[in-house]
Amino acid sequence: MIFNFAGVFDDIMSEVCREVSDMSSNLNLLMPTPNAKDEAGLHRDKYLLNTDDLTPKKAQFFRFLGILIGVAIRTNKPIAINLAPIVWKLLSLSKVTIEDVQDVDYLYVKSLKNLLDLNVTDTHFKEVIPHESFMGTTFAGRRIPLCPRGI
Repeated sequence: MIFNFAGVFDDIMSEVCREVSDMSSNLNLLMPTPNAKDEAGLHRDKYLLNTDDLTPKKAQFFRFLGILIGVAIRTNKPIAINLAPIVWKLLSLSKVTIEDVQDVDYLYVKSLKNLLDLNVTDTHFKEVIPHESFMGTTFAGRRIPLCPRGI
């Protein structure tokens, strides 16, 4: 009797990928790109890793996801998790450019480029940019300081 383990392996991998990609599951490992939420730019159908609220249990799930990706690479079996290109660049320790960020968060990069184009001198900076602190926004939408204490 011959067993077809490849079919079972593929079925298990497909089911695991479906569970990881399911936005309604309790895993909460992935999130849509900001472009998907804003309906702007590229990669609206892709996902980013959701590292917000990283608990020890969620860290274990991410470890499992890493093992899953490693198995897929070693067995040359693609997995059905639609990750954005920036995720693969970060995982492979490749250089990330502003264009990579723009590919997943077009509106945020557009606002940053608008700040660069202001051409404001130091003396007029407070008049043009009256804010006392500088905050950024994570892909998950959480506000964080861009420098110590946001000043």
